[in-house]
Amino acid sequence: MPQKSTSISQTNLQTLMFTNKNLLWATSLCLYFLTAQGLAQDTKSLMDSLLQFRTYTWSEALAAPDPKAVFNLDASALGWHTVPKELFRFTNLRSLKLSENELAALPGKMRRFKKLNQLFLTRMGTKNLYEEIIQKRDSIWKYYALEGEVDPELYSSAFTIAKQTLMEQYPPLFTKMPRLRKLRILYLNGNLYREWPNFIKRQRNLEELTLNGNEMSSLSADLYRLKKLRQINFIENKVQTLENIDFARLRSLEKLNLAKNKIESLPQNFVQAPSLIELNLADNLLADVPSNLPELKTLKVLILYKNKFSDIPEVIWEMPWLEELDFYYNRLVSLSPKVAHLSSLKRLYLSHNYLVELPDALGKLSNLERLYVHHNQLGGLPESIGGLTQLQYLYLQNNVLERLPEWICQLIQLQELNLASNKLTHFQTCLTYLDKLRLLVLNDNPRDRLSTYFAPEQAVLDTLSEQGVNVKY
Repeated sequence: MPQKSTSISQTNLQTLMFTNKNLLWATSLCLYFLTAQGLAQDTKSLMDSLLQFRTYTWSEALAAPDPKAVFNLDASALGWHTVPKELFRFTNLRSLKLSENELAALPGKMRRFKKLNQLFLTRMGTKNLYEEIIQKRDSIWKYYALEGEVDPELYSSAFTIAKQTLMEQYPPLFTKMPRLRKLRILYLNGNLYREWPNFIKRQRNLEELTLNGNEMSSLSADLYRLKKLRQINFIENKVQTLENIDFARLRSLEKLNLAKNKIESLPQNFVQAPSLIELNLADNLLADVPSNLPELKTLKVLILYKNKFSDIPEVIWEMPWLEELDFYYNRLVSLSPKVAHLSSLKRLYLSHNYLVELPDALGKLSNLERLYVHHNQLGGLPESIGGLTQLQYLYLQNNVLERLPEWICQLIQLQELNLASNKLTHFQTCLTYLDKLRLLVLNDNPRDRLSTYFAPEQAVLDTLSEQGVNVKY
């Protein structure tokens, strides 16, 4: 009889290897599985895969019997001012973390790492700065506490100014590294960069670049040199404009995250990025988007959380290919019936606005899986929502709902329903028929009326709990 065959994906192995402490357990379990299935011949390849997922500390790596078996190394926060020669024993490194050291540069010998594709160089030379920031934070808090009750906004403003003043006194430390031909992922967070580091443009094979928490006011016009770049993370900098970027030349760019900057408008050429799938502009100063935004035919995810929109721009309704739309924390007072045009939408986030009603057209979003409209002023819900048979997550907390409609029980895929902090005195007993429901939140509703006048509903809550639903009330 021929032996059975199977494939153990890297994803499944990585799930098993979620911590180093589970290495022996995962190895034993997988070997047992292979033996039980008559797949002993796969043992060596399995062991090789498991070793590739393990991350060694510096001391563990030095004690490893075979330096060539060390693929991932975490040498963070060791106080290094120079790279020790022992590092170059580990010639098979794929991932290297050197964050929170005192390194000003990496030596040319780093080129020996022919397989290195991930490099983490965050918060280099900033230890003293962050210690000072913590001390300043504590002293400001104590100062305001002596005056009485602390005003959170006043404290936050004072701390922000003090922090910025301290940061301006520290120049960036890490400024030099050689070209690493295999490098795909580079993290340079929190390094106090005020200008784009020159060494980045030499990393021609980069696919993911992260520069969060720096002090830069613009992206580099040289980004087009990184022809394989698929993802840019540039959160919490000081970007005000993107006018200097030729987006048409960023041909591989799929994900752009510019959250927590100071962007007030987007240039018209922004839509020329030919492969852009996910755009995150959360926490900026936008009140509108370019009229030609629908030219971004590849865009699936648009995040405009915490900006200054009073309405969702009309041009967005011309993008039926969108799968996720996020307008959390804006100034929306209404939702246009044109939302029905977004026929591919799976996730809609409208929480923390000023909505008093939702349009019936919402029920036409047949692919919708997640609807978050909590922290608004909704007093009712359109019956059409009951037709959203793909809906899995419905978050309605912190509104002014008085009654849960009967159609709620038509949402056969519903897994989580949050109704906390409303004015509910009644809910549907048919909730017990929602086989996939796993979370029901009813906190901060008029519990006294629920318990006094709707005692049978307590039995429903008990039944839901017995069915494995996490009920909170």
